Amino acid sequence: MDWYKASELTAAAGDTNVTLKWDAVPEATGYVIKYGTEPGVYNKSVTANKDQNVLIKNS
Repeated sequence: MDWYKASELTAAAGDTNVTLKWDAVPEATGYVIKYGTEPGVYNKSVTANKDQNVLIKNS
């Protein structure tokens, strides 16, 4: 499997969440977004479908 980075990523912060949106990667069927609460430490992940947006809640 080849991995590609999405382009034109935007983030909108809420009180306890963030919404991410990006341009689609050609032929992608879904995405894995890795994140964390410390710089360089991405120990959590969430999946998104091909609709290119995801809401991450602070847990």
